Amino acid sequence: MHWRGTIHECSDAPAWNPAVVFLPSVSGPAGSLQSGSTAGIPPAFFFSSGFGNLCRAHQFGRKTGSTILIASFVEHGSSMQYRAVTTSVEGFVQQIACCYLRHGYWFYVEGRVPEGKRAESIDQKLIAKYGIDVSESTRARRKKAGRANLQYIRHESTFVILATKGEHRFFEEEANLIRDIRRVPIRYAGYSISYKPGGRNKDGSNDDRWHAHVEMDRDQFLELRAWFSERALRDSTDRLAMAFCALPIAPYAPVRRQMLMMLREVNRIRKMAGKKQLPYEILPLRRRVVKPFGDVSSKLRN
Repeated sequence: MHWRGTIHECSDAPAWNPAVVFLPSVSGPAGSLQSGSTAGIPPAFFFSSGFGNLCRAHQFGRKTGSTILIASFVEHGSSMQYRAVTTSVEGFVQQIACCYLRHGYWFYVEGRVPEGKRAESIDQKLIAKYGIDVSESTRARRKKAGRANLQYIRHESTFVILATKGEHRFFEEEANLIRDIRRVPIRYAGYSISYKPGGRNKDGSNDDRWHAHVEMDRDQFLELRAWFSERALRDSTDRLAMAFCALPIAPYAPVRRQMLMMLREVNRIRKMAGKKQLPYEILPLRRRVVKPFGDVSSKLRN
């Protein structure tokens, strides 16, 4: 069973039966953390056995005597919900590529919600079946014990279960369907998501580390390149520039390289016909960071 801690500060213990911790109070600026020989110990230390780092204590104002810190706990799941349903294709891809892959979730099973079935019921069934909705401390313990951790994510009717290496019933029950993203990429909505070594650093040197690799799916790329090549002489520079800017795909680094390849092809065709070249500035090379399970953020990422 997992718990979440909430810190309250008051002068008297309430009528209900919480866990109460007494720490000597030390004079200090408002909002400062407890300090001193005893108060300097993070309050989370007192709850570390079985609860993890759950509490952070603050002392408000200058006080003397003792400060009573009341930590009330509620069962995990009663007020915390595992987030699995993304609201956009961009969020689905971003969560897998930027969050899960770098933490070792390389083994996956991809599926679709059957027609006539409620997607929410499928979510709940799979999350419960494989024990996916657990705390970070439980994940850490599983990893240390050589057991696998799992994540579940869905966009519309497509879902993916991802797992780290280790022991888990998932590898037995889904043995015929499991793929390694380092060898077989996830293809969805025109994207190809994989995990690869190599590339180059900003200084041009080779990078031997492994990275998430998000590019246009090959069929999508070939179709777009053919379309732009066909329109290279028929459309004006303004219309072509608008078409490049409106490409419905997030410009991850491999996608940016594919965009540059398409632009070079367009400029090659236009140069042979003596037409004006398109500048590289027309390409949408900055990716917006989205909230996978919520609204789109206004932040931009290089």
